[in-house]
Amino acid sequence: MDALPEDWQAVPNEKEKCEEISRLTVPENLNDIDRATTLLLGGYPQQQKSVVDSFPALVRAKGKPAFLAVGSPLCVLLPTFELSLKVAAVEALTAVVESQLVAGSDVVELLLPSVLANINVVGSPDEVVNAWLKCFHAIVPLLDKTLIKAKILPVALAKGANDETSVQSRVICCAMLGSMAACLTKEEIERGYLRRAMTLCQDTDYIVRINMCDGLHCLAAAVGLEVTVATILPEILELMRDEEPLVRVAAINSLVAVMGVLPAEVRRKKAVPYCRMFFQSPDMESQVARCMASQFPSVLCQVVADIDNDLEVGVFLGAYRQLAQRQDLETRRLCAESCAAVLKAATPRRYATHVHEALTALVADPDQEVRRLMALQFHDICKMLGKERCAQYMKRPFLNLLGDESNAVRVQVMASLVQTLDQFCIANEEARTRAFADFLPALLAADAGCGYCWRIHHHLMLALPHFVHMFTSDEINEHFLPMAMRYMAGGVAPVREAAADAVVVFMRHNRKQAQRTDIYCKLLRDYARAKSHWRRMTFIDACHHVVRRFSTKFFKTYFLDACLELTTDPVPNVRLHLAALLPALKQSIRLPEDVEQLERLNSAMSNLATDNDRDVAAQARAVNDLFKRTPVSLTHRTYNQVHSKTTIPA
Repeated sequence: MDALPEDWQAVPNEKEKCEEISRLTVPENLNDIDRATTLLLGGYPQQQKSVVDSFPALVRAKGKPAFLAVGSPLCVLLPTFELSLKVAAVEALTAVVESQLVAGSDVVELLLPSVLANINVVGSPDEVVNAWLKCFHAIVPLLDKTLIKAKILPVALAKGANDETSVQSRVICCAMLGSMAACLTKEEIERGYLRRAMTLCQDTDYIVRINMCDGLHCLAAAVGLEVTVATILPEILELMRDEEPLVRVAAINSLVAVMGVLPAEVRRKKAVPYCRMFFQSPDMESQVARCMASQFPSVLCQVVADIDNDLEVGVFLGAYRQLAQRQDLETRRLCAESCAAVLKAATPRRYATHVHEALTALVADPDQEVRRLMALQFHDICKMLGKERCAQYMKRPFLNLLGDESNAVRVQVMASLVQTLDQFCIANEEARTRAFADFLPALLAADAGCGYCWRIHHHLMLALPHFVHMFTSDEINEHFLPMAMRYMAGGVAPVREAAADAVVVFMRHNRKQAQRTDIYCKLLRDYARAKSHWRRMTFIDACHHVVRRFSTKFFKTYFLDACLELTTDPVPNVRLHLAALLPALKQSIRLPEDVEQLERLNSAMSNLATDNDRDVAAQARAVNDLFKRTPVSLTHRTYNQVHSKTTIPA
């Protein structure tokens, strides 16, 4: 017989199992705080992880007692955790601080010593250091200025005292200096560490330059306009020429962050030329291109506000077209995500010459996510352009999205279908008719090609009631009414209800008596008196919409009797569905001529309230008060029906 593999372990005997279960078991009578503390101190990683994961929720539920009782041992034990649990624990502490679940004084008293102690640990993994720095950034606003100057600032400056300290220490220094800036005055920053911060921007290690650059916008907000223009802005512009792409990315982000506080003249003479240089660079790295794509709307807003020169703005929009057609997928996704914002900044009058090419490329992009992002905001773009420009330029892109092979794209198109189609309803009737003549086969093809995606079916059915204002009566009766009937008969529950509303609307707006009668007969024959119980439930959904969209006289004449017949339906779900409709049915009653129908309604409500099925009875009792308060119309006035028995005053 072959020997067992070395990594196989012996099966524990019954005694060992019992001992392990005993060690992992806590008393059932402990409250949540005591249980969390017991599990945390037990020393088992799985139990400790469960406490860490639930710590923010526990503090949210129990407040300060939970924070102090569980947070104290958590801070003590945290250095002994494995790497992933350490990071998770610090993130949990940070979440509590950011949520402001505990008073600031309690947070500072418990966490600040642990933050400073762990930041000073030499050789900690970068993941742990970054987590503690985020926690420090969350705590800083809660600190007293005296405490910052006495205890925090010396620690930060010691970390970055010179280039001989470790890279990690200098990175910590950069992060702490940026976080503290908002809590100090201009004079305190200039006197305390502004020069050191500028020195760190020129550090020999690019990681340090990145981290200090990330904090420059905080310094700029604290020291004011004069120092920003004289000292910080030149440093940012210098970093934009750095040989490391990631440093240039950090510099672009910092420049965009400070542009809002700069005077228009400074932006026009210093910031805009550097941005133009960047956007026109023919061989930019992927990281830089992604940064520029994400920041493009913000930069363009400033350019248009300060210059508003078509030639200058055209240079930037030309760069956007190039970004939208780059090989890098992430860059194209960022361009698609910001397309509506770019158009808003550029203004619709520049769309045809500068933005249309980029939009067309993004709509036809080979990546599904890019097309989905374009479909998500397509109706907003159409609305910004206005109906005339939309009809002129957006018809082909819209048809491309309607015919997309991806259901993820189709879902987004259908979700805003009505808003998009409405932008093509222009005053020129001939052009409008041509456009919707092209949309009709595209909509039918989209319906046929979406398979079993019920979300697309649902969005399409929700849009159908609006088609009566967009398509001709013959087109609706020939194409969209059969579609609605099909989904009313075979869709999932939300789709059936939406399809029922569409059928009711089509019946309401159909001017041909024969076709209206045909729809009514189908509802009565195929649904109200169908053998399938869910078809009878769909008829009740249709009655909800008939009450909402038709007159009470029409409903009473054609639908009330069929509804009342269903109060004795043998299937409880049908009766349950009908119970919620009874108050609306009562609104169709008009006395004195409808006394008999009112008696039938009162009798139906009484019978449903005492139904053998408990769910039906509960639903009927729940709507009974509303049913009693629903007014009954008299021939000359309204009488508020309070009792189940109706009497007509002399």
